[in-house]
Amino acid sequence: MYVHESVTPDSLYACECGGVLEVEATAWINLSKGADGKPELEVFGFSEGDYAVKCAECGKEHTGTALGRAVGGVIYGDGGKDWFRG
Repeated sequence: MYVHESVTPDSLYACECGGVLEVEATAWINLSKGADGKPELEVFGFSEGDYAVKCAECGKEHTGTALGRAVGGVIYGDGGKDWFRG
């Protein structure tokens, strides 16, 4: 599953081409029954195995850059490659 957030003109990170960088990662989603009986979704974790930092405009991969490695650190933490649970 890929989740895309809307971007704004003041987004922090951009590619050399001027496009906005996006992160794609497989997420573990919990489905539960809400108080009103309607379904609720909660992101439980992310897999580091297939995350990517890419430019939305030109598609250039930035996963191996310092920014991409920092995003990976958020996803799988300092303890090694695993699922982030949060």
